[in-house]
Amino acid sequence: MSARFSLHRRHGQWYAQLYSHELGKYLTARCTGERSRNSAELVVLRWQAEGWPTGRHATPRPVDDVLSVDTLLAQIRGAPLTPEDAGRILDALRTRDLIEGGAVAKGGPGAELLTDFLERMWTYESSPYVREKHAHGQQIGQRRCVDALSHVRAHWKPYFEGKRLAEVTRADLSDFGIQLREQDLMAKSINNTLEPGTVALRWAYNNGMLTSDPTRGLRRFSGDTKARGVLTLAEAEALFRLAWKDERSRVGSLLAATTGLRNGEVLAVRARDIGAELFVDGNYRLRVQHSWSDLEGLKSTKTGEERTVPLLPAVREDLLALLATSPHDAGADRFVFYGTSADRPMRADFLRVGLAAALLALSLPEPADRQDEEKARTAKASWRARGVVFHSWRHFYASRMSDRADERVVRLATGHASSLMHEHYSSHRTEDMLRQAGEAAAKAFGQILPFAGKVASA
Repeated sequence: MSARFSLHRRHGQWYAQLYSHELGKYLTARCTGERSRNSAELVVLRWQAEGWPTGRHATPRPVDDVLSVDTLLAQIRGAPLTPEDAGRILDALRTRDLIEGGAVAKGGPGAELLTDFLERMWTYESSPYVREKHAHGQQIGQRRCVDALSHVRAHWKPYFEGKRLAEVTRADLSDFGIQLREQDLMAKSINNTLEPGTVALRWAYNNGMLTSDPTRGLRRFSGDTKARGVLTLAEAEALFRLAWKDERSRVGSLLAATTGLRNGEVLAVRARDIGAELFVDGNYRLRVQHSWSDLEGLKSTKTGEERTVPLLPAVREDLLALLATSPHDAGADRFVFYGTSADRPMRADFLRVGLAAALLALSLPEPADRQDEEKARTAKASWRARGVVFHSWRHFYASRMSDRADERVVRLATGHASSLMHEHYSSHRTEDMLRQAGEAAAKAFGQILPFAGKVASA
């Protein structure tokens, strides 16, 4: 296509300029390499037909393309741009895969170092993300933030050191995930490590800090996950035949094994939760209102909902007996699993450590064998390889109950039931399901109750 142009001489050579009707002026000059005007005009006519030069080594381009790009550049140079505008322009270029990170709008929100941004996002007291969640009535605990910061500092900081927020691309995140996989981490561990960064980046996009979401289309890792170990009934019976070092740990494990409570829910049990008023139609109940976190104190359960679960009489007796040994003043708010101060239960790791000690005693009945470092290390490794931890009691409960009760009954007792389920069933129907759960629990755990804590270990 023929386009209007002008010629002028500079340092003995002729330069050509295309005219932009949109801007109403001539654009960037190109040297024809000719010293006579006639020869220069012939060069320009050839350019009009074959393509206008765009750089020393670039392929010539159609005149319309050159006019469009030069016009755009001229507009950018003269427009009243803000850092946010500059970020949008850069992001548009990234979207078309024309640039790879590197450039960041000066002073814009994307100029913050990614690692500084992640630290800010997961510092509970000052996090804008946490503040937004709370403003919308959504739950997010301090433990979540502590765990996220741990992943950020252990993995994100070393990998993305010096990288700015707006420079992060989907390819960067994909490569980061692959690098984690090459460290032989399990799929779940990789996803847990990636989550603090991807959640933060998605939040930055949704709040206008980024003009595109670098996490979009990012695939999660899949693969075999380490199954949670479940004790057999015979192992559980043998375990509760032992005398545990700390009665609170023994009763805590017994409660979890026969109710499916989570670690924090066990610690949060107070005197009011096992009161006489919870004796309904000849059956005892346990009120599960809270969970305990050493960081946050009493908080709502994991699902945010309270529930009532069947409580076997023998387990209730142990809870009452334990409560009677509390050194703190009597009251409905007393913690059954008491700690050194009245306003806190025992530390969360007491349940874990107590179970680990009992498992070691189960594997090595002789005290002398437990003192043998090599034997103790082998025994601990065996339980660890099986994945047996305190949370295993929840799986033990569910597996034992699933053979004796309807799935909906088990879900109601373990707190997996949705709010929709609670709304769907009448209070009478819910009570009937709790009765079924109590009967199933009595059959499922009857073998371990007569022996719990009654026989001392050697």
